[in-house]
Parts: sequence; C-alpha cells; structure tokens
Amino acid sequence: MLRRLLLLAPVVLAACQPLTRPVELGPWNARKAALESALHWRFEGRVAVSGVESGGSAGIRWQQNDARSDVAVFGALGAGALRIELEGARLHVETSSGEAVDDEAARQALADRLGAPLPLAELRYWLLGIAAPGSEATEVLGGNGRLSALTQRGWEVRFTEYEPVAGDVLPARVDAAQGGVRVRLKISHWEWHQP
Repeated sequence: MLRRLLLLAPVVLAACQPLTRPVELGPWNARKAALESALHWRFEGRVAVSGVESGGSAGIRWQQNDARSDVAVFGALGAGALRIELEGARLHVETSSGEAVDDEAARQALADRLGAPLPLAELRYWLLGIAAPGSEATEVLGGNGRLSALTQRGWEVRFTEYEPVAGDVLPARVDAAQGGVRVRLKISHWEWHQP
C-alpha cells in the first residue's frame, strides 16, 4: 500500500501545479525580432500629455516608411498643428505657421511646445509593443506572450490594451511616464503589413 502511494505521489503533485506557465523567451524573442523589422505601418489616434504646464490632448497620425517616421500632431496640444519627420538622428519639425527647425533646435522646439522632451526614436518601437533596439531595457511579459510593461531611457511604459490587427495583435493603448510627465496614446486605427 505504501509503495502504491509513493508511486502516485508524483502524479498528485503534478496535478496540483498551476496550469499557467511562464512565457517562453524563445517565442517572445522571435516575435520581438519580427516587430523590429516592421518597416511599413501607419496608425491614427489620440495623444495626451499631462504633468507639464502646457499639457493637453490632440489627434495624432504616424506613418512609418523604412527608417523614416512622419508624424502629424493636430488639435489642442501645443496650440496648433505640428509635422515631425524623423530619420535616424535627423529630426525636422514644422508648425502650422510654417516655422521649420531641424535637429537639436527641433528637439528643443518639441520639448517647449509639448512641455516635455519626447523619446521619438524609442516611441517608434514602443508603439509596436517592444523595447527599442540598441538601448538597455527591462521588459515585463504578460501571460499572453506580449509585453505588459518596459523601462527604457528613464521612461516607464505600460501596454494596457492590445487589439487584433490584420492577423496580428498590436497595442491599442500605450502609457509612458518619466518623472511627473505622462504621455498616453490611444490608437484608434492601425494599417499594418506583417513583417
């Protein structure tokens, strides 16, 4: 009788183990690599900045073509429209009044207008639900195999909602905070070409 109980013990213990398992890093690393290589996508939504004197909300359209990001911010945030072009280290910002600035002056103009320096180069990747390559990051994976949070370049980023897009799943809400500054993005429409 004792022998039978000892033989059954591993089966009983296995049955008591939780059904959820940690996300395997192999599939996550493959998914992350695929998203890093995504070169053509577009979204429309809303952006809100709070914790700064000139905070507010606005509409946003982001189009990614290869390494070039074209971003339009329009509405109340910053009291007017902005057109932002980012390609590598080159940054160009143009206002609705026709004022145009480049590189460091553009970064400062954005920080002045929006109330905070925004990590645009990293944001391109955060919008896809991954950390930006080439910069150290701490990632927190949810049980669904997707990123639920990350910390990178002093920003804490949370992915609070995902939605199905063209056979994939992409972020619908992204919340990034650094110090007292908080940037919230609600994506209402994705156009996505799977990598």
